[in-house]
Amino acid sequence: MTTDTRTTSQNYPKPYPSNLLGEDVVRLREALDAIDTDMAARPLTAAVQGLVDAAVAALVDGAPGALDTLNELAAALGDSSNFSTTVTTALAARLELAGGTMTGDLTLNSNPTDPLHAATKLYTDTAVGSAAQTTGSTFSGDVVMQESLKIERVKEHVAYATAGITGVQPFNVIGYGAVLYYAGNSGGNYGVNITGDGTTTLDTLMAVGESMTVVLLATQGSTPYYLNTVQIDGTTSNRTLKYAGGAPTSGTANTICANTFTVIKTASGTFTVLASIAEFE
Repeated sequence: MTTDTRTTSQNYPKPYPSNLLGEDVVRLREALDAIDTDMAARPLTAAVQGLVDAAVAALVDGAPGALDTLNELAAALGDSSNFSTTVTTALAARLELAGGTMTGDLTLNSNPTDPLHAATKLYTDTAVGSAAQTTGSTFSGDVVMQESLKIERVKEHVAYATAGITGVQPFNVIGYGAVLYYAGNSGGNYGVNITGDGTTTLDTLMAVGESMTVVLLATQGSTPYYLNTVQIDGTTSNRTLKYAGGAPTSGTANTICANTFTVIKTASGTFTVLASIAEFE
């Protein structure tokens, strides 16, 4: 009787000591045929290598050289096993594009160069804040105050002429300021043309509903003269003139005559002038 013994993993027939030689030869032939069939079904080394290469290529899928290994990917993620939580927490601490409230300081590294750039406190203080408040500043345009203005003292520019006034003289508020003083004795009755300057009209400088007050100081010698003409932008046709106490008809010798004019723009090219005269002996 033939004893049938077989290999454990592939179940190939094996010889057995008590079997007849002829029987085991047959069993060995059967085993060799089975081995040959199994080996033929297995892929060659090149085929296996191709399958492995294809699998690796699919996994890498064209990733750049610095990120085509698991170690490189881990390093890029900071070797963090909780990368998703870390990123979510970090994003939650950022200021949203739609705006939000910052709980700490924001430091800017340069001054603004565009109208939409943010400005630092230092830049603001230097440009328009504390510099103008503490050291003084010159403004080339109007300064508009929406509320009351408290001033400790005022220094006002006086345009000073050593000559005496005679005839109609320009009062250029752009160059002269609010006070024009003729220190020499008047040479005859005089007038004033209140305007901006040689090229700019008072009408251009003022808006409707605004007023401006100027003072003309005219020195009188032993022969006194008086104001007899008030023009706005070179004409009398554009203004209504009102005097406090009536228009002057004479002057007083050896005085300084202060002619004060409050000019009110009531419409385009139209003014009301309130004039008052005081003589200082």
